[in-house]
Amino acid sequence: MKDNRGHVSWTIYPTKRATDFVLRTDTQVHSLVQAKLVQDAYDKNFSNGVSMYRSATTQSLTYNKQQVKEDSDTISVATYLKDHWDNTYIHTLCYHKDTAYLGVRTTFTNESDAVQHLALLSSFCLSGLSPFTDKNPVGQLELVRFRSKWAMEGRIERRPIEDYDLEESWKASGLAVAKFGQLGSMPVRRFFPIVGLTDASQDVTWLVKLAGAASWQLEALRLDDELVLTGGLPDQDYGQWQKTVEPKASFTTPWAYITVGSGRLEAVAHNFAPTTKADKLPVVFNEWATSWGKPSESSVETTVAALKAHDIDYYVIDAGWFADKNGDWQTNHGDWQVYQQAFPNGLKAATKTIHAAGLKAGLWFEMETVGAAAEQFQNTAHLAKKHDIPITAGTRRFWDMRDSWVQSYLTGKVIETLKTNNFDYLKIDYNDSLGVGVDSPEGLGAGLEDLIDNSLKFIHQIKADCPDMVIENCSSGGHRLTPAFMDITDFSSFSDAHESSCIPLIAANEQNIVPATKNLIWVVLHPEAEPDEFIYRLVSGFLGRICLSGNVTGLTSDQWQTVDAALALYQRCAPLISSGVPLRFGPDVLSYHDPQGWQVAGFSDTADLKTAGQVLLVAHTFDQPGLDRAVLPELGQGWQVQADFGCADLALDLNTNVTLNLNNHNFGAHVWLLERR
Repeated sequence: MKDNRGHVSWTIYPTKRATDFVLRTDTQVHSLVQAKLVQDAYDKNFSNGVSMYRSATTQSLTYNKQQVKEDSDTISVATYLKDHWDNTYIHTLCYHKDTAYLGVRTTFTNESDAVQHLALLSSFCLSGLSPFTDKNPVGQLELVRFRSKWAMEGRIERRPIEDYDLEESWKASGLAVAKFGQLGSMPVRRFFPIVGLTDASQDVTWLVKLAGAASWQLEALRLDDELVLTGGLPDQDYGQWQKTVEPKASFTTPWAYITVGSGRLEAVAHNFAPTTKADKLPVVFNEWATSWGKPSESSVETTVAALKAHDIDYYVIDAGWFADKNGDWQTNHGDWQVYQQAFPNGLKAATKTIHAAGLKAGLWFEMETVGAAAEQFQNTAHLAKKHDIPITAGTRRFWDMRDSWVQSYLTGKVIETLKTNNFDYLKIDYNDSLGVGVDSPEGLGAGLEDLIDNSLKFIHQIKADCPDMVIENCSSGGHRLTPAFMDITDFSSFSDAHESSCIPLIAANEQNIVPATKNLIWVVLHPEAEPDEFIYRLVSGFLGRICLSGNVTGLTSDQWQTVDAALALYQRCAPLISSGVPLRFGPDVLSYHDPQGWQVAGFSDTADLKTAGQVLLVAHTFDQPGLDRAVLPELGQGWQVQADFGCADLALDLNTNVTLNLNNHNFGAHVWLLERR
């Protein structure tokens, strides 16, 4: 949309709702690019220090031209704008024809003969929300965010925009701003880099996710009746980010990904998921919750012996395979010396044992940081610094991944270790944050972005040197569950929730964020567990990719039969888990530490549950579920059970609407594969 002064904005809506679109003429055009050059003024609407939205740079942007390119796979639309300094901005919109979302980013080109300094350049700015009425009705627009805390990731927050003061004042003056983000090298802290807006009156939801390599910001804003969503890299005021662009040079932002749809939140979020269907989902065994940091050659032998008769595909040796002479590993990483007392014949003997059992072998590295007891902790010439002082977080320092010496050192320690010892699987962990930034001529924020870009390049180097290597993305569980990391790795650890009753809550939250085929869910098993607890944990794994752990050498034959029954049903459900549309029912759960209530999550073969032919229901009860029966009318009628697994007294009544008989059962679980007759 373009006004008579050449200002350009854009919005999106479901194609099925095209006839309902309302083109407003009584609101301002909110530019599809938000930018600020350091010399230009802030907007006047009391926003200085809060937001750089509608800066003088942005208000000077006018339409220049538009180019559309199409090939067999993609359509791209490049909109060219000019500012009052004659610089060029290219808003690039990319659509891959086998997907249901758009990629958006912005390129700035310095057309002058002098250096230019950007204080803000957005990846996206979506306005005209909601585009279905002349005036947005009160209480019908809800802002959607996904909160995060260690081992409690993905809590969904949906609140009316009025709760954030996102209302227009009596005239269009005084910018309303709801701004949130994250500063540092763990991009998922407090929030995921995702924002959504639901128009409840129209049953339409917009979702935007940022690539999220490091620091980021998102803003919901309102000056007139339109709501605006914008975001990308943090601005100079918020994240100390500034970009220096030399004459005739360019800078391009990271991608933002945008979708829109009707229906359930999890169905709209599924638009981001790849269209894959797997007949088998390989099962991972990670020995972290088995040895708790004390793996050894002998523990590998005994555990592999217990696993080899079962349908398990990977054996991952987690932290602790390295240590000093006293066995200290918790602050020793970075030197990467094999702990000889634990592995007297080296790591190759362990991988030989794993391979002989028909399993693939994995190894843990936290390659970007250095522990306080490691010799490399004092190698300050190659460590990341702020104000010329090595950044220290607890007992960790951080390699400066921009340093060619560091890249060479890690190639020898990581890549050569993997290749020499015949590993098939790499778990990359990352357990603290660099904070707001690192020293750089451009400033702390730009330095951080550059450093993390080089971390990503090193992962690409691993993939190039070890093309068959399966790579897991982990950062104290879910602190790097963003496209920047998930798109270049095979699996992601969903959380550090190992021994927690909130595991199914987190797993269901993350159905909106991580494709099920990539989401490794801890299933930690202990022989002393009560039967219901044992089943509760196994059933949680049906919401993603099963990652077994625990004292499996102590399991009884009956317990192994239970595991085998669960794994057999899991593989039967693999096509639906991998390609199905997520579903979720149940009351909001207030406490994740002490959850109460119940939840049914799972997958459907279509987004419209009324017309679905197959569903997988994964039910959990928590403390005090509060009722005997839960009716799921959204599923309609005509279902029959094809297979099931779980606690016997959690049952389904399929005579009319699907009804779950809870029987006030605390902490139970059951999974059903249903087909419509």
